[in-house]
Amino acid sequence: MRFGKTAGFGNSGKTESFTLIELLVVIAIIAILAAMLLPALSKARAVAQSIKCTSNLRQQGIAVMTYVNQYNDYIVPTLGTAGDLGTSWFRLVSDILKPGAVLHPVLHCPCKIVDEFSYLDGDRFLGYGANPGISRFDNGGVCFGPSELEWRKITYWKYPTKTVQYFDHDGYVAAWWDVLNNWTGSGRHNRKVNILFLDGHVSPENRNEFIGNPPGTRGYIWHADQNI
Repeated sequence: MRFGKTAGFGNSGKTESFTLIELLVVIAIIAILAAMLLPALSKARAVAQSIKCTSNLRQQGIAVMTYVNQYNDYIVPTLGTAGDLGTSWFRLVSDILKPGAVLHPVLHCPCKIVDEFSYLDGDRFLGYGANPGISRFDNGGVCFGPSELEWRKITYWKYPTKTVQYFDHDGYVAAWWDVLNNWTGSGRHNRKVNILFLDGHVSPENRNEFIGNPPGTRGYIWHADQNI
């Protein structure tokens, strides 16, 4: 089978034609090029999402430092009052970044897949969790330990570069034993977990090193008992 097309000027009335095989060859070349480009585009998209997630956590860190400066060095509480999510870390951080707004977009990881474990606040899904051991977590008396009820100053922590603050997670809070039991650290970014540390720096940590290890074995600081 041949397909015809009218020739250009100077060849009036004549046609140039190409065979079905030639057409299939062209289609095959296009398909090969697309197959070569798609993985690169997918990788570029994943890198862009990880960069955006890192930026989100840095902005959360800036909000925390703003709070610290406004409240005499006290760190944003994980949950200030039992049952009142208005005193939760994510609501306070959101209000600092944009007062009175719905949950701020920087609290949603671009790689977050909405699933049965997703935490919904208003009409936005939260993409990060907080370490409850860092500053006051009041969940109605069933706390992770008496020390978790303390509202701490940033100066309390001796190793801010190692102290875990916020990180990729499905719920709004995750204690060290959640990490120990592999309940958190989704590895959304090429099997890495983006973590905001107390000093404000963000680091992508290998998921297999972040989870399943008792506190301190990988150098992460989770609670007061390690602050020695």
